[in-house]
Amino acid sequence: MIDEQKIAEYTDAIESEARVKVMSQEQHYYRSVKRLAEQDALFLEMSIDMTSDELRRLIAIRPQLWGRYSNWLDKLPAQK
Repeated sequence: MIDEQKIAEYTDAIESEARVKVMSQEQHYYRSVKRLAEQDALFLEMSIDMTSDELRRLIAIRPQLWGRYSNWLDKLPAQK
């Protein structure tokens, strides 16, 4: 089952980071790398209990965030 609270907390963290002071190009780069690593870690943690239907739902809701994991659809079980 997807942990909706964890997704909401992560979304809130991303939105709060958007209100940060002016940063250099290098700082933006490393912040983006860190954010992608956190997203990957969250996905891997969630994928343990996730079904392909749940991933499809996440992709439909926020394709810009979850769409990059679409190659996992055939690797996840259809239902539990």
